[in-house]
Amino acid sequence: MFENGDSGAWLESNYGQVKQRWLLIGSEQAKMREQHTLDKRMLTESTTAMKPFKNLSRQDRREEPYYH
Repeated sequence: MFENGDSGAWLESNYGQVKQRWLLIGSEQAKMREQHTLDKRMLTESTTAMKPFKNLSRQDRREEPYYH
């Protein structure tokens, strides 16, 4: 039924007293694509979060004298 790298699972649920069956299908290709998207988003968010920290770090060095 599934090609190489694909998988599936049946899930049952009830919604409004109506019994439902769902077939969830996943693939290795989709998993890799989702991981790439997540990695890219996490890199963007962490880079954005570091900008104010770097600015604050530079500001602190200008305001306080450096002692050995």
